[in-house]
Amino acid sequence: MCILVEQFRKLRDGDRFWYENDQFKPDQLAQIKKATLGRVLCDNGDNITRVTDNVFVLPTKQGGYKFCEDIPEMDFEHWIDCSECSRHHKRYNALPRQRRSIRTRRDITSKVAKQPEPENHLEVEDSFVDDDMNEERIEGLESLIETFQKSIKQMRRKIRRLEQQCSAAAAAANGSSNPAKGKPHGHCVDNKGIKRLNNEIWMRDDCTKCECEHHQISCETEKCAELICENELILMKEDGKCCPTCAVDDSGVAAVTSKDSP
Repeated sequence: MCILVEQFRKLRDGDRFWYENDQFKPDQLAQIKKATLGRVLCDNGDNITRVTDNVFVLPTKQGGYKFCEDIPEMDFEHWIDCSECSRHHKRYNALPRQRRSIRTRRDITSKVAKQPEPENHLEVEDSFVDDDMNEERIEGLESLIETFQKSIKQMRRKIRRLEQQCSAAAAAANGSSNPAKGKPHGHCVDNKGIKRLNNEIWMRDDCTKCECEHHQISCETEKCAELICENELILMKEDGKCCPTCAVDDSGVAAVTSKDSP
């Protein structure tokens, strides 16, 4: 990055283009040709992981982005002024963004000495981590607030329904609604004029069971199966029972055949 800035500064001052500069070695020129604005954005942007081949043009098809790992980057080993160093020398383990110069070895030593300590890099990384954590917390609070707003809307709807039901009940108690439903406390009056309590169950006759539920009377009638009595027996109905039965004579028990009514 520093080399590109220096080259642009020279271009502004009227220097020749980088591909016409004899000071660069062939290996260095090959590395400079790899420099792209997309690579610069990946190295210096804030959490940029994918870019296009040409950042000035939108991709014409879906999936036109590339991961930063797939974009070529410059190798600064060709600018290291150390002909006797091995590849395991400490200079090869320097940071990729370390500032370098191609003038003298003394300038390289002075600039390396002025670099911040690793603790500063850790502080910068910690600040980025703190920013990410703050963003996650803000997103979590926003989603929580949205959930609360939905819950409040649902509670308001329920309150409105309860208010409507209370208003209807009050109107029914004052006799402004249907007279058939104007009895207090949900009581009912059966066909004989007897007052029945809410949820009360009684037998209207031996086969019909009724129930009072909020001013409404609902009844169920039991249907008896058709009986055929044999051995000259007769049908008899006992008190409190709905369906008749075949009477048993003194001589013994008669056989009973039942037939369900359609």
